[in-house]
Amino acid sequence: MKRKTILFTLLFILASCNNTSSASTPVSPIPPTSIIEPSTSHNTSDAPSIGDSTSTSTSITQPSTSTSTFTSTSVAPKPTELTIKEALTLGNTLSDNTVGDLVKIKATYIKKITLSRTSEDLMYFADNDSSIYLRVNYTDFKGYLNNRYVNNEYYVTANISKNNSVVELKYNTTLGAEASVTNIYNVDPSVNLENISESKDSIHDLVNDFNAIPLDKKKCGTGKIVTIIGQVLETEYTDANTKAILGDGTGVITVISEQKFVTHASDIGKYYAVTGILNIQVTSPALLYLSSSYVTPSDATIEESIDVSNAKVVAPDFLKTKYVLGNKYYSPTIEEYMTLYSTSGYIVDNTRYSEYGNYHLGIAAENNGSLISDKTAGNSNSVKGLFLMNHYNIDEKSLSYSPFANYFASDTKVKEMFFTIHQFNSQDHGWKVFPIEALVEPLEVK
Repeated sequence: MKRKTILFTLLFILASCNNTSSASTPVSPIPPTSIIEPSTSHNTSDAPSIGDSTSTSTSITQPSTSTSTFTSTSVAPKPTELTIKEALTLGNTLSDNTVGDLVKIKATYIKKITLSRTSEDLMYFADNDSSIYLRVNYTDFKGYLNNRYVNNEYYVTANISKNNSVVELKYNTTLGAEASVTNIYNVDPSVNLENISESKDSIHDLVNDFNAIPLDKKKCGTGKIVTIIGQVLETEYTDANTKAILGDGTGVITVISEQKFVTHASDIGKYYAVTGILNIQVTSPALLYLSSSYVTPSDATIEESIDVSNAKVVAPDFLKTKYVLGNKYYSPTIEEYMTLYSTSGYIVDNTRYSEYGNYHLGIAAENNGSLISDKTAGNSNSVKGLFLMNHYNIDEKSLSYSPFANYFASDTKVKEMFFTIHQFNSQDHGWKVFPIEALVEPLEVK
């Protein structure tokens, strides 16, 4: 009798289960462990810190019979829309070398700056009141960002940060390139360089501004936008005149552009007002070109001669104890870089390249002097001479147009050569200088 009772009970339970599963009202499925909003579909695990921003979450109540644990997902905050000036003010509240909130600015893209010896690039933006740059790793900069046009308007979304005491924008890798720098079509640029540029009375006034730029471990740094007036002393004509030396009697400065802005044949001696960004690359200062205009001197005769009255007389080997190799920076000071010099010596070839045919000329104190580094001479890591810009890796035809050609061919000493320091050539362990060719006394070969 007991066995029949147990069997009857089991059959009743099975019948009840079948009736439940066939009910007309379905049972709600168990919800997922988290809900991700469309705006946070990007992976945020590698995102820079976004300051004190708070997160929101979706709460899900589980059935009382469930023992599962569910977690919430943070939703990235929307960027705060600011002007550049407001972003700079916000950035100044940060501690040094920290990353803050996500911000969005509207600005004109005015310059790409490639940082030497690093894996980063800077995109320099400005509006009609201020300027700021976006720091981007080279791997992220390739492609879309590298193809953005200067003098176009963009929305820039990035994290405000303070890096090496400078307020800047830091690229947010979770946003992607197009969301970080977004085109604004059919809108005129919002920047007037005259409004944000600081006019200087003399080139020498730039010395303090350069010295005020914080430098990274590679001795690179970027400063403000300035306007100077100077006389064109020399250009790098072997590289399409994209570099030029300007002087005004108080100092000299190298101006670097992506395209030709003056010509060697017709602009030497002329005065230009140049607006650009102060920049230091591996200890070497320069003005990164933004715009220029021809200036007519009040005294018409001033354009007929180059003022060399303040040139400092030195020997060709005066930089033999200076060098920039690896992480060692024994370089000239900013003021030394921005000084006009005078020297005398012999035009010699760097025999290291003799087998390749072309000339690699420099100036040395002695005839047939060597332009090959002698690393065994104490702590000297530089050649005892100077490499001449526009005369490195040139053929016979190019050399024939040089004012140094006859000096080189006849082993005749150059009595006076005016020049400026450009940068250190780490491959050949010597300093590259710009000789002022217009001031080289012609030599007639008898």
